[in-house]
Amino acid sequence: MTTEIQVALIMTLSAFTLAFSGFGFSLVAVPLLALVLPIKAAVAFQMPYALILVAWQAWKYRSYVTLRELWPITIGALAAMPLGAWMLFAASEVVLKRALAAFIVLSIIGLALPAGRRLGKLFAGRVWWGALWGFLSGWFQGAYSTGGPPAVIFIMASDPEPRRAMGFLGGFFTLLYAIMFAIHISSGLFTLQVLRDCAVYAPVVALGALAGTLLFRRASSTTYRWAVQGLLLLTALLLWIGS
Repeated sequence: MTTEIQVALIMTLSAFTLAFSGFGFSLVAVPLLALVLPIKAAVAFQMPYALILVAWQAWKYRSYVTLRELWPITIGALAAMPLGAWMLFAASEVVLKRALAAFIVLSIIGLALPAGRRLGKLFAGRVWWGALWGFLSGWFQGAYSTGGPPAVIFIMASDPEPRRAMGFLGGFFTLLYAIMFAIHISSGLFTLQVLRDCAVYAPVVALGALAGTLLFRRASSTTYRWAVQGLLLLTALLLWIGS
């Protein structure tokens, strides 16, 4: 299988995951792209599509969330993003890949365990709790463009209606991705050549997003959560093996 076909399949799957679950484009795209590209190139390659899709998600589900709900986690994330961005350039590629794989697994376990859900519900809605998870999300967003798991754990702690989770995550990640996009441009990580290379995959990204949206409308909350968790665990396994 050629690299181009592999990248096309990865981008389609990533778009499907985001449209289906409300998060996970970078969480799927970066580890899998890192199997065929250097991790820094993988981060830059998927960024434009991640930004476009979360902005679309935020607009589509905007009526289900308020700005007041977003500010604690957003402030925490903004404080941690520079540290994460520095780690992208300071740490070795093997360390980055394995740290990301380990965090994916720990995040999924946390979401699945009854004790983790009870703990989340206990603190859900507290400002400092939101800021803490925002800090974790911002750190991983800056390092790997994959700040999804902490933000997902935070919003899922209140057991929200899926469309409200979609709106919350869309609004949160639109701001983070926009900032990270600007940082990557200023640092030289994202260039016009990268834009030309990734633009070729626009049709498959659109196809994946459409398929994910249609399935989201049909699936129950439990079904889509378990499906995405299984997919992320598989991604973590592939990433660990590939490092």
